[in-house]
Amino acid sequence: MSAACSSSTATTQQPTATQQAKPETVVQRLNNALDCPVFGTNEGSRLDGIKLVYSSKHTIDATLNVGVLNRDDDAKLNAYVLFMCLYTSGVAPIASITFHQQTLLVDSYGKTSTGDFSVATLTSTTESRFVWGNLDQDSAWAVYDYTWLLY
Repeated sequence: MSAACSSSTATTQQPTATQQAKPETVVQRLNNALDCPVFGTNEGSRLDGIKLVYSSKHTIDATLNVGVLNRDDDAKLNAYVLFMCLYTSGVAPIASITFHQQTLLVDSYGKTSTGDFSVATLTSTTESRFVWGNLDQDSAWAVYDYTWLLY
């Protein structure tokens, strides 16, 4: 056999265990959990581009830049989708989630900057009392541990 033939045989071998893909991180698994059905549809796509930070204390800090601010209802629905999908996923232990939604803001002098227009926090203690199927974005917003919305 020629040397070329033996080298082609080596390239068709299956990868060894050390060559397999790395397992997903907690943050990757949490991002995947956002593709969950909400109100019978996949609303997780509304959170495309979200940045999740998972700490060793099982807290999640989530930030979403929504670009153009549409309505207060969108902020409440985004929070509902995020909280419901992550808390019900079982992907990782969660003590609390704080969700910042950001947009382009203009101050009274015309200076623009990106900043929060909405912040909501839901702890696992409060979430454990939720029956998600009986809540909508407005009723859930009213009982989150902390909410703030720029009007």
